[in-house]
Amino acid sequence: MPLFLDPSFAEFSQEIGLASLGASDAEIQKLATVNSTNYILRMCSLNSESVQLSVFLCVMEIGMTMAMV
Repeated sequence: MPLFLDPSFAEFSQEIGLASLGASDAEIQKLATVNSTNYILRMCSLNSESVQLSVFLCVMEIGMTMAMV
């Protein structure tokens, strides 16, 4: 299922977009981190054949995303 068909994900992404209007570069970087982390978590929850492996990979991806901030 495409993520933007999920009303809660679409609304959250819209709110992030609206929050970025008029924001400083530092604030936009933080919003981008929140948005990408949310995206990773949603993708991981949709792709959970092996729950233990999926959780591990999600944590690794989030850690790498946070390290880029």
